Amino acid sequence: MSRYEDDEQFRLFVQRQWGPLLRTAYLLTGDRATGEDLAQSALEKTHRRWGRVLRRDAPEVYVRRAMVNTAISWRRRRRPLEPAGGGVIAYALHGDDRTGWSTDLRLLLAAEGADQRPVGWRIRADNGVRTPTDRVRVIAPPGAARVTVTLDGAPPATVTLDASNAGTTRIPPDQPATLTAYSPDGSVLGTTPLPPVEANMSGLPGDHPATRVTP
Repeated sequence: MSRYEDDEQFRLFVQRQWGPLLRTAYLLTGDRATGEDLAQSALEKTHRRWGRVLRRDAPEVYVRRAMVNTAISWRRRRRPLEPAGGGVIAYALHGDDRTGWSTDLRLLLAAEGADQRPVGWRIRADNGVRTPTDRVRVIAPPGAARVTVTLDGAPPATVTLDASNAGTTRIPPDQPATLTAYSPDGSVLGTTPLPPVEANMSGLPGDHPATRVTP
């Protein structure tokens, strides 16, 4: 494929995905202007690797992963947004079976050590009513060698991670769990509680206690 054809495909991709990307970016940042900056930054990173992205990954998945990673990186350099009742907004999205991503799970990490905690979100079926599934997407923090998931009363189970340090595990929708990230020497980097599927998806992330994860 020629460079012109690559650029044309990328232009059409941006044209088609800009609206959904901007909505996701707004949920990640809580601000429209910052969200636009985030979406642009992620698209620039995607464009630089566009040929490889087309060969190895779904573009929608790659660019949203880039947004999440960029938002986490920005968050380390910025004062966290802390809603009343505690917790800090990390991002607010999850995957579906068709695209791998959507924008309605509200997951908040604790402010302390957020960059060392694994992140997880529950995947809903892309069937019009977004039925909860038992699949959970997990992203390891930078420097993590492995991540485990622990359900109440069960021993920790290792999540298989891909080259991007992300993986998928299975947790019943009505059961809470804990994700734990480990460094190469086996020490714990951080833990993140994963709540059951949230029934009330109205309002903004942080408005409702069920949208918060605190230490």
